[in-house]
Order: sequence, then C-alpha cells, then structure tokens
Amino acid sequence: MTRFPAVAALVLVAAIALTGCSNAAGSSDSTAEAPAREGLSEALPQGVPEGGVTGAATDADDTRSVISTATLSVTVDDPIAAADDAIVLVERAGGRVDNRSEAPATDDLGRTSSLVVRVPATDLTEFLSAVKELGETEYETITSTDVTAQTTDLESRISALDTSVTRLLDLLSRATDTGDLIELETALSTRQAELESLRAQQRGLADQVALATVSVDFGTDATAPVDRPQDFFSGLVLGSEALAAFFGALLIGAGVVLPWLIVPAMMGTVLVVVLRRRGARRRSAEGPAADPAAARAVPSAAPTTAPPGTGSTTMEG
Repeated sequence: MTRFPAVAALVLVAAIALTGCSNAAGSSDSTAEAPAREGLSEALPQGVPEGGVTGAATDADDTRSVISTATLSVTVDDPIAAADDAIVLVERAGGRVDNRSEAPATDDLGRTSSLVVRVPATDLTEFLSAVKELGETEYETITSTDVTAQTTDLESRISALDTSVTRLLDLLSRATDTGDLIELETALSTRQAELESLRAQQRGLADQVALATVSVDFGTDATAPVDRPQDFFSGLVLGSEALAAFFGALLIGAGVVLPWLIVPAMMGTVLVVVLRRRGARRRSAEGPAADPAAARAVPSAAPTTAPPGTGSTTMEG
C-alpha cells in the first residue's frame, strides 16, 4: 500500500526537475538570441523633443537666469577722458570692453565717446553708480529678461542628446552589418552636430546671464538734450535764448547775402555813369541846334520892315 505513494512522489519530483531544466534552457536561448532579434529601429534613439524632457523640476529661486542690459547718457567736460575712466572701472569690476567709438568736435557739436562694456551682473548696480559720478546723468535705462525656461530647455535637450550619442557609440562598436554601420554613423554625425549646436547656444546664453551689457554715451553740454521749462522764469529764459538765436541767425544770413547784393549794385552804378557820360558827349558834338532846350532859350528877332499900307506922316508947319 505504501509503494504507490512513494512511486508517485518520485515521478512528480522528476517532472519538476525536467520542467526547470527546460525553462532554463529556453531562457538561455532567448538571452543569446536577443541581440540578433534587436531591430535597428530599437537601436537608434528617436531624438529629443523640442520642448525638452518632461518632468524636469527646478528651483526657481536657485536656478533663475536673468539677462541684464543698461543704457546711460552722461554729460561731461571731456568725453574722451571720461571714457578712459569708465574703462578703468570696467577692469576693476572684472569685465571687458566690447566696443569703443569716438567722434571729433564739429561746428555745432562737441566731441563724443561711446562704450559698450560687459560687467558681472552681480556688480551692475555698483558699476552704474560709479559711472554716473563721472558727470551729469541725462538718462538711464535698465532692462532685465528672464531666460530661465530657455536655459532649462537647453540643459534637458543637451542631456538627452548626450545619452543618445553614448548609445549610438555603443551600438556602433557592436554592429557587424555594413548597412547598420552606415546608418549608425549617419545618425551619430547628426546627433553630434545637434549636440555641439546646443552647447554653443548654452555657452552664449550663460555668458549673457553672467555678464550684463552696458552702453554708455559721453557728451558735452553741446550734445546734451535741451531741458524743458518747468516754470515761468525758465520759460522766459528759454524764450530769450531762442530770440537771441533767431537774431543771430538773421545776422548771419544777412552777412552771407550782403556780398551778393553789393557786387550787382556797384556794377549797376558804373553802368549808369558810363551811359550818362556817353550821352553828354553826343549832345556836345551835335551843337546847340540839336539841343531843344538851347533852341528854346534863343529869343526871336524883331521885324525891320513895316507892314504894307502903313507909313509915316510928316507934318509941316
């Protein structure tokens, strides 16, 4: 009675052992054939979406990226010397000069100088205060542009492309088919070019965030903007200056026109004198008869003969 359960148990153990061996063999075969079944579409990455990797969380207070720009116009006695002083301030702040231009003085305007400098964004306020001490500030503008989203997007896309390039390099080292090698190399070149372009954009953006751009214009009182009158007396002063400028311009215009009037007047006077002398010579050559005035001045002679029918009567005594 006890032999049948023992035999059944032995059969069950043997069946379990055989099943385990077959599963192990199947698993080993699947693992060995996995690289062969892996298609090229699975090997090639699908790229990085334009919006970046979703789910990237950043701390707005710690990773906020801001591009700062400022523009200044300062009236000074010597614009060239003021520009030199401003460059010294830039060097002290650890910045650099991107552009410098100077214009010579003209009849209407004095000398001017312009600078475009880059200073650390953390020292922007201190630098602007130092520049404004060089003269009288005419106007000042400061602009801040938040590029945190753009910075985060670039970081995500660069990270994804970097991973993609690493996978392609690994697949390229294990590929044996010529067609697969060509396709992998093409995809790798494209990914590497995109990665370098994004890294260049990231470097440029990081430079704009780290260094603020400041444009400074130095000029004299002649180039300074005209102050608008704020009350009656300032308006009176401005009106007087405008009136004086008007008469000054009028005198200048008269001085310009006067030579053009004098020369024709002199020529006309000479012509009149010549014509008069020529007429006098002609009249003197023709004699008094030709002169109607002289003819009228000669008196008529009295008749010497009496009219017919008249005579003198002598009375004799």
